[in-house]
Amino acid sequence: MASTAQEIIVFAGLYDHLITLQTNQNGSTVDVSIAVKQQGGGHGQSANTNWTMYLERAINDAWIPIGTRTGYTSNTSPSNRDFPNIPKEDNPLRIRMVYKGFNPNTNKPQDYHQNSKVWIR
Repeated sequence: MASTAQEIIVFAGLYDHLITLQTNQNGSTVDVSIAVKQQGGGHGQSANTNWTMYLERAINDAWIPIGTRTGYTSNTSPSNRDFPNIPKEDNPLRIRMVYKGFNPNTNKPQDYHQNSKVWIR
């Protein structure tokens, strides 16, 4: 699998956060990196979010979680996680991310979801 990178906008109060999700495969280990930065105004404001990531494998037309990681990332502290000993089964894999954010339209916390690009392992 080649390295992949994707971006998602997450609402957090008055300003949006741009979150980058990158995956890489190193032997039998899947490495995942998450970085966040604030978009727009709010100079001096911190961009941060809690997250949960799931490594999922496609089996019989369904995405089945085979690993889970949790963490926190900010504009000064990216997150790096790995999923070791992932067997090669020639089935599609993806990372599903759930970010904690804030919806300014409803004035309530909200979960934002992002799926990585799919690759075969």
